Amino acid sequence: GAVDFLREEDESTQVPLAEVYNLTCKSIRFQAEEGQLQAAALVAPIQSDEKELGEGFFQAIRVHLEMHDYCRLIFQPYRIEPGVGGEKGKLVMGNMVATAAEHVVFGVDLRGSGDGRTIFSLT
Repeated sequence: GAVDFLREEDESTQVPLAEVYNLTCKSIRFQAEEGQLQAAALVAPIQSDEKELGEGFFQAIRVHLEMHDYCRLIFQPYRIEPGVGGEKGKLVMGNMVATAAEHVVFGVDLRGSGDGRTIFSLT
């Protein structure tokens, strides 16, 4: 099916990230309730602690991946180590972590519906 992208705000927004994320969830949920989607992925940067992301990692990209019968949160921890002696900094990736999650887009009553579109949301 088709893949669509949705963005509620741009980089210059003053709206708090949590609010942008919630607005995006509502927008995508409406499309799911109308039977227009088969899957959704909400992508957002997060900050957390080493207990959740791994030793030496405090930032990650979070992907909330959801279909009618599947829902996971996937975290890709990363850090940027500064360059030494004029060298560029280095991107260091941690171990990806996936956990089961609660549905925020697709309700139980929507199981089996959808027209084949997948939507990705970047917040």
